[in-house]
Amino acid sequence: MRRKYRAVIFDAGGSLIGQDDPLGFERDLSAAFGALGVSVTAQQKQALMPGLQTGATRRRKRIGGWSRTPEEDRQSILWVGSHILESLGVTEDIEGKATAIYGRFAAGEFIGLFSDVKPTLERLTQTGITIGELSNYAPFLERNLHVVGIHHYFAFLVVSSLVGFEKPDPRIFQMAVQEAGSPHEDILYVGDSLPDDVEGAKGVGLDVVLLDRFDRFPDADCQRIRSLGQLLDIVA
Repeated sequence: MRRKYRAVIFDAGGSLIGQDDPLGFERDLSAAFGALGVSVTAQQKQALMPGLQTGATRRRKRIGGWSRTPEEDRQSILWVGSHILESLGVTEDIEGKATAIYGRFAAGEFIGLFSDVKPTLERLTQTGITIGELSNYAPFLERNLHVVGIHHYFAFLVVSSLVGFEKPDPRIFQMAVQEAGSPHEDILYVGDSLPDDVEGAKGVGLDVVLLDRFDRFPDADCQRIRSLGQLLDIVA
C-alpha cells in the first residue's frame, strides 16, 4: 500500500475505545449502578443522554474545560455519575455512589475495544506510518491502552489531563503535530466528535476524518467513514 500520509493521529474514546454494541456501555454502566442498589436499564440510561449531554456542555463552558487536569477529569466523571443518580430520583449518598462509579472507571472496568481497531492499526503499522494518540481523557489512558492490547502501536500519546489543554484548543493539536515529527500536510487526524476533533483539527490545518460509527452525523461537511477499516483507502 502506497502511503499518502506519514502519520495518523487518533482520538481514543468513541473512536478506538468502545463497543460494537451501541448500548454496550450503557449495559455495563447499568450493571455497575445495580451493584450499588440503583436500578436502571440500558434503555433508561440511553434516554438520559440528551439531558446529560446538554448539561455537560453547559458545565464545560462555565468552567472552561472538562479534562485539563487529573482532578478536573475526576470531578467531571463524578458530575456525570451524580447527574444520572439525580435524574433517576436517587437522593441518598449521591456523592458516595458517584465516587464508587468513578473508582470502577479508574480501574478500567468499562474499557472495551471496537472490533475493527486492531486489524486497522496492524495494517497501518505495516506501511511504516507513524501512529499517535491525541485525546481528551483521564490520566490513566496509557494503562487503558495496555488493558485493551493496543498500546504498542502508538509512537506517542498526548493526553489532555496530563498536558493542561484539551481539544479543540489548537495548542494540544500543535503538541501532537510536534510529536508526530511531520509537516501538517502529511498528517491525518481521526476522531468521532465534530466540535472537538473535526473543527479542532481543521483549525490547525490538519486533514481530518470523522469516524461516525453509528451514523450520528450524516450531513457532516468533512470526510466521513462508518468503520475504521475504511481508513485504509484514505491513507493509501
